Formats: sequence, C-alpha cells, structure tokens
Amino acid sequence: MRPLLMLLTFALLGAVTVTSPTAAVPGQTAGSTTVQHYPVVLGLGDSVTAGTACNCEDFITRFADAISTSSGHRSVGINLGVPGSTSADLESDLDNSDKVRNDVREAGTVIITIGANDLNTDLQDEQAGACDESCYGPDIAEVRTRVGHILQQIRALRGGQPTKVFVTNYWNVFADGDVAIADSGQQQLAWSDAVTRQANTALCSAADLAGAVCVDLYSAFKGTGEKDPTRLLASDGDHPNAAGSKMITAALLAAAGN
Repeated sequence: MRPLLMLLTFALLGAVTVTSPTAAVPGQTAGSTTVQHYPVVLGLGDSVTAGTACNCEDFITRFADAISTSSGHRSVGINLGVPGSTSADLESDLDNSDKVRNDVREAGTVIITIGANDLNTDLQDEQAGACDESCYGPDIAEVRTRVGHILQQIRALRGGQPTKVFVTNYWNVFADGDVAIADSGQQQLAWSDAVTRQANTALCSAADLAGAVCVDLYSAFKGTGEKDPTRLLASDGDHPNAAGSKMITAALLAAAGN
C-alpha cells in the first residue's frame, strides 16, 4: 500500500466506534454502549457533485465504494451537492445548516466542487456584449477567497480529526463540447475556456493554501485543451454523463494515491 493511500485509509478509519446509550452492535449483549459507525465520504458543491443530468451513480458514491474495496472496510458516501449552489451558498450552509455541519463533523473525507455558478453573470455579460478579464477576474478572485474560507470552516468543524479534503476544478465552468459549439459558437467556447483556466488556478491556489488536495478535472477531460470532452458530457453539454462520472472518480482515486 502506498504511503498516501495508507494516510487516506487511516483518515477514513480513524474513529469507527462511538458511545450510544441506546444502540448495540449485533452479537453484543443488550445494554452495550458501543455502536458501529462507518467512515464517511462527504460530497459538497453544485450540480456536478449532485449528479445532475447524468441518471447514473454519482462520483461520491463511486469513490466511497472504491475506497471500501481498497481498504477492506466499508465507507459510506453522502452526497450533499445542490444544483445551482454558489460558493456563498456553501459558506452559508456550513454556518447555518445543522445537516451539513453534522455530516462534516462525521466525514473523514470531504470532496468539494464549487464555484462555477458564481460566474453565471459573467457569461450573461459576454453574451450581451463582452466580458474580458477585467469583468470576470474580480468574480474569480472572490471564488478563491470564499473557497479558502469554506476549507477553514470544514477544518474547524472537524475539530482536529484526521481529514482528507479534495477540491476539484472544472473542465469548463460553462457548457462544452458539441453542445456549446452548436449553441454559442467556437468564439464563446474559447472565451469560456480562458475563464475556466483562470478559475481553476484560483481553486487550486485556495486548496493548496489550506492543505487540501486539488484534483484536476480539466486535464482528465481535456488534456492540455486539445481533447474534445463531448463523450464525457450529458446531453446538456454542461454536466458529466456516466463516463464522465467514472472519469472524475478515477481522478479522485489517483489524487488519493489509489
């Protein structure tokens, strides 16, 4: 087992039992105060995390299943992805949602995909006339700041427990492939690629500063930009299909050393 995979496995298995006044593990005597809990892989983010338009097993579940196989111990995937969610929405949930906060406290592994929806107004501006770097640059800088804060919130909720945090970037923060070309043309696709590259740099910078692992979905889907990602996208051109979900899972596993 490679050192990084051992670290991930220990993080996932760090605390598998908790005390409970009411529940008992099968096979133990009634009144026992020990109940078995499984390591949690938690997905946070937008419609990419949620699996929108895929009609397939999402990559959070796939990743948890793969970790279960490699470690020999069951892991549970919890997907809290919300279509349309922005980094500000996730910040708010981490402050105010009991469900989100409690799930983070239980999660030895957290996977985050967020930030694309923060840039929707820039796309609207581009479609209405033009949106150069002076237009979208400040919004990307805000995403970087918010994602940095999100990672601080997660660390605080984990309270010093071993935690592996992955932040993915995007193959495109907007539509891509054949659908994007048919709907908006090659020029807008080139513009969205430039926005995506800058956004990805910001996301990975925030992850690096916080000690999280940045997972490069751009290269997984498009190489250095020369690959057509259409075969990995759902019919809307904006979300991964089943093949895309598998590709994201593979990228996450590679980042985890598996």
